[in-house]
Amino acid sequence: KHRLAAWVRFLALSAARPELAPAALSVGRGSGGSQPAAMALLPPLGTDPAERAERATAELHRLVALADLGLRAPVPLACRTSAAWAEARHRGDDPDRARRVASDEWEGRYPVPGERDDPEHAEVFGAGARFEDLAGSPDFEALAVGLWQPLLAHERTGPASAAALAAAGAGWEVR
Repeated sequence: KHRLAAWVRFLALSAARPELAPAALSVGRGSGGSQPAAMALLPPLGTDPAERAERATAELHRLVALADLGLRAPVPLACRTSAAWAEARHRGDDPDRARRVASDEWEGRYPVPGERDDPEHAEVFGAGARFEDLAGSPDFEALAVGLWQPLLAHERTGPASAAALAAAGAGWEVR
């Protein structure tokens, strides 16, 4: 959720003030809790203001269309689950591997509950809904990739160390 929020804010700033050549940096805990902190850098969308504004505006229009779809009917897009699917496919994993990774995110792995246990998903898809109930929709894969692929293609990720943060921040002070 935080990555998508940062992406939307980054796109909005890039569209509204392309002359600033905005970039964004997110830092969070590593996956599984045992991994070191991770960072994701969103570099400027292009080399000149017109390109940045055009790319940001086009992506925002696409995201608004997706949000509009969700206002008309439930869409099979649970945030963590769709991210897991899209990230696996982005890495080049085959669909079966992507399905296993996304299923683990949706259904959980003891003792960590899955995303299906979130109240909003239980309300829409039913308590204890299986991954197949979500991903069985012919739209799941296309929606997941459509939501996440532009972000995944643009962001640069890695472990968050003071040196990496300083390099990513192009001189930002790291404390």
